[in-house]
Amino acid sequence: NDGHITGVMAAAIDVTDQVVARMKVEEANKELQFAIDVMPQMVFVTKADGYHDLYNKQWYRYTGLTHEETEGAGWNSVLHPDDLERTWQVPANDPKGVIVSRLKGWSAYENKNYPQALTNMTEYFAKQKDESKLLAFDYLYFGKAQLKAGQDSLALINITKAVEKDSTNAEALSEVAKSLYDGKKYAKAAQVYEKAIKANPNGKGALYNYYYNALANYFDYGAKYSAKQNPSKDILVKADSSIAKVTQLAPETYDAYLTRARINSLMDDDKEPKGLMVPFYEEFISKVTAKPEVASSGTYPKRLSEAYDTLGGYYFYKDKTKAKEYFDKSVAVYPTGTFAAGKLKELSAPAPKAKGK
Repeated sequence: NDGHITGVMAAAIDVTDQVVARMKVEEANKELQFAIDVMPQMVFVTKADGYHDLYNKQWYRYTGLTHEETEGAGWNSVLHPDDLERTWQVPANDPKGVIVSRLKGWSAYENKNYPQALTNMTEYFAKQKDESKLLAFDYLYFGKAQLKAGQDSLALINITKAVEKDSTNAEALSEVAKSLYDGKKYAKAAQVYEKAIKANPNGKGALYNYYYNALANYFDYGAKYSAKQNPSKDILVKADSSIAKVTQLAPETYDAYLTRARINSLMDDDKEPKGLMVPFYEEFISKVTAKPEVASSGTYPKRLSEAYDTLGGYYFYKDKTKAKEYFDKSVAVYPTGTFAAGKLKELSAPAPKAKGK
């Protein structure tokens, strides 16, 4: 009264239950978001008016949109303008709708139902007469489904188109190349790996592209050489170039040095070898023996033996002392090997007596 405090009233409301309830809801939302984010399928929630308010990470990966660009009705920006109005009108249960065929194909592939994906995407491409409306993902899923069906050539055509429309799909070219490589179609595999390297020289999987391109060319040359087809050593030059890139990008990839040594063994002159493989075998030996735990593990003893044997064989007629050193090391690291042991016997055998006249 008159500016003086005459009393104080205090009121308190226990909101603990409300806070706990809110925290539980927030925690549940986090768990839900985590659950749908790890799903391989594209997940989104739509209100009756078409307003989208929940998405998983796959949505953003497939559409390339940010959260802000997607919120509300922003999702429709990924559609071709000519498809937009029709999309709002197409019932979700219309089995004959063009867009439904597309989504069925995408979904079937992500659910690993590859035969169904191929059927759906074949149907979709038959219905979609306007090529300008075909998306990069349409070609990608069609090509991948064809690849799973063993249709390598058709898969390559469609996946190449997917990459041309969107270079981020370049990784799929590597899948085609690996399928050809596994099928021992080395020449074709090398060609596709070259495409993959050109489309994705430094991105994800680039190191493997270089490595398998080298192997594909190496095996292609070897197969043609064994078949007496007189293959060009240009094939080996390509192999050497790719494996050199591997050692540059990942210098601790030991097998790359061994592979390069093998390639250079074939590149060398048959009659007057210059020892092109020598520095690479020596580099392999140096890298592996620097780590005893590596040198003694797995198949590395046998691989080291190969390096020592090859070097010993090269020096056998040039420097017998050096040859013996390599053969001794081969026997020490891989006692069950027979090549080095046989050569050591030759080196220790007495020289044949000269025949009298």
